[in-house]
Order: sequence, then structure tokens, then C-alpha cells
Amino acid sequence: MKLPYFIAIAGFVCGLFAICIPHLSALRIWLGFSTFFSLVYIVVAFALSLRDGVRAPPREYDIPGSDISRVFTTIGASASLVFAFNTGMLPEIQVGPGWVGLN
Repeated sequence: MKLPYFIAIAGFVCGLFAICIPHLSALRIWLGFSTFFSLVYIVVAFALSLRDGVRAPPREYDIPGSDISRVFTTIGASASLVFAFNTGMLPEIQVGPGWVGLN
């Protein structure tokens, strides 16, 4: 099966849950099943990841170039990560403290 089918099934189950379980006291059984299936999923995912990691061939992770080239490559990669994960901060900084004095 493909991902869209799983998404549709999960949406259907959530809708069915919302219709069939109207109050919190009825959640007792649902939480038990949910906990059980979550733990099964975690164990299976961990076991499969461990098996794939043990069977994988060794990899080479050396950074090519001279020592100074490696330093600048690392700085550039870090700057890219900071930019990628902090782009949402710019509008907050621009709108933040400057607008306080205008009220």
C-alpha cells in the first residue's frame, strides 16, 4: 500500500474515534490499545534499524581537503543550518520591540 492510503485509513480511524467515544471515561480501553501498539511499533522500528545498521557496509565520512579547508567547510555548513532553521525568527525580530513604542 502507498502512503495516501495509510493517511486515508488513519483519518477514517480518527473520525470513527471522534464519533464513537464521546466522553473521557470511555478512553480507558483506547489508551491501553494505543500504548500497546505504540510500544510494539517502537520495538519493531528499533530492531529493524539495528539489523540494518549491523548489516550495512562500513562508510567513509572523511571531509576532503586541507585542515583549513575543513574548518571553513564546517563553518559554512553550520551557517547553512542556522539560516535554514532560524528564518522564522526574522519577522518576529522585526515586529518585536520596535512596535511597543508606537502604541
